[in-house]
Amino acid sequence: MRISRIWKRRLFRLALVILAALALEFALDISTSPLWPRMLQLRQLGEQYPPECLRLSDELGFEAIPNRCSRNEWGARVTGNPRRPPNGPRLLLLGDSIAQDHLFADRMQQHFDADPTLHGLEIWNAGVAGYNLYQEFQVLRRDFAAVRPQLILFEVCPNDAETFLDVVYLQPDTRRRFFRPDGSMKPLLVVLTKSRILDVLMFLLYGERPPASTRGEQFETSDVLKQIAAFSQSRGVPVALVAFPHLGSEPREHFAQQYRKLVSLLRASGMPYFLAETVLHPPLEQYCAIIGDPLHPNEKGHQLAGDGIVRFLREQKLIGGPDTSSAGAR
Repeated sequence: MRISRIWKRRLFRLALVILAALALEFALDISTSPLWPRMLQLRQLGEQYPPECLRLSDELGFEAIPNRCSRNEWGARVTGNPRRPPNGPRLLLLGDSIAQDHLFADRMQQHFDADPTLHGLEIWNAGVAGYNLYQEFQVLRRDFAAVRPQLILFEVCPNDAETFLDVVYLQPDTRRRFFRPDGSMKPLLVVLTKSRILDVLMFLLYGERPPASTRGEQFETSDVLKQIAAFSQSRGVPVALVAFPHLGSEPREHFAQQYRKLVSLLRASGMPYFLAETVLHPPLEQYCAIIGDPLHPNEKGHQLAGDGIVRFLREQKLIGGPDTSSAGAR
């Protein structure tokens, strides 16, 4: 009987500790931002994309590791085809996880390979999960001379209405502790950053406060679009944009509001753009991916979008000859 009472007290204390930890976790989650925001985002991305495929970047916050996870030496995914002529014309696709999924790009490549008038136009897909328009533009500036594209295509989605850059500042000892020599995450980091309490403890033990110049720097999307247009004009290479919609059913939801803002910015940019919603007929939620994410289309949505983008590029005379279809052009 005495032992039973002791264990009851211990279990009661353990329950109090667990409840207190949950309350602290909840309080930290709603009251503070992550101390290592990019490390936290790398962990989140690692849940949907193998963490060994990504590394920290002093210029981009994080980036895909070249020559790994089906990417070439420039970090781009290229669908091979032995019938395609070597060193042919290239379309550089820049985007986030929707582009990284590569399904709509593969659909586009099927159209390109079936059309002899395109002379083997090849898609270099440099999409990286979690990227925004600013990061994609920096990739373009960095890799343009090496890739030598004949056409540049940006894939954007609702959260591109806001652009930012967070660079992780870590001391060498901290990098060695949580990252491999190639910059990819060790499994320990993936586990520890799941909790906001552990995020705080990790920072107190190993962290360094980042310089003010790298702390969540904000950029106006309208300014980034102007820079993209100027870059296109100075290099003499056309740029087009493809916008994927919010796929949820609630019109007042945050992503839906961001999407409306993004569309207005695209209209004001003066650059050709295509709205994928013009081929994803309402109700849009039927094209949502199985994971329930209101930003990611399912396989059918990717296929329809790929078909629509190819028609749009023809209408804009950015590829091949004229096309009689008018669906989705703006």
